[in-house]
Amino acid sequence: MKFRMIFGLVLAMVSASVLASPKDRVCEQVLELDGEKRVLIDGGVGAIDVRASDDQKIHVFLKVEPDDDSNSLDEEDMAAMELEVDRTSRRVKLELDLPSGVDVDDVQEHWEVRIPSGVETELELGVGQVDVRGLTGGLLISVGVGELNVDIPSGPVEVSVGVGDVEIIQTKANIGTVRVDTTVGDARLRVNGERIEGSSHFGIGNRIKFKGDGQDEIEVSVKVGEVKVELDSQ
Repeated sequence: MKFRMIFGLVLAMVSASVLASPKDRVCEQVLELDGEKRVLIDGGVGAIDVRASDDQKIHVFLKVEPDDDSNSLDEEDMAAMELEVDRTSRRVKLELDLPSGVDVDDVQEHWEVRIPSGVETELELGVGQVDVRGLTGGLLISVGVGELNVDIPSGPVEVSVGVGDVEIIQTKANIGTVRVDTTVGDARLRVNGERIEGSSHFGIGNRIKFKGDGQDEIEVSVKVGEVKVELDSQ
């Protein structure tokens, strides 16, 4: 009898543990472009991976999982989360629609998005990592805390990061005005293999400016962190 009581208690504890661990939420969608010139992804905490698509469509895969420190979510909360698509005549906005009472810090968002190469892309992330590859339509990126890696052929780039590291590589750059600035931290700029020197802010930050003959402007601003920009026009 004692064994049965203990086994029943253990089984109840395991069952309760399973019920208290909601499954990840996965959202997938393929969107046809209808004249829109910009795609905006508005993320909270997690990661955004963006690459050029093989067609003229936007392919979205979003996985949402509970944050390790969050104990308030249940399966009903996870099931209620949806990918929200807001379209205007000029842009497509993608973001996670959270149910009432769930905070953006309660979940981890993992975005994998494929966007047509020539479409302008805007990315916003509170905390986490952003990776962009292959796009040429221009980038506008804002990260609160995290890491940013960009490897693209060309296109204008504007980046703002609160705390974190940034690396930008362009292999066929059409180099115009370039500004790289850190309030605290190191900044490095190379143009066609040559290091461009800048000025320091009281020894704790760097500011680098360069003027090319091309059309693409690149502006990178980091409050605390390191920046590496490599531009090759050949």
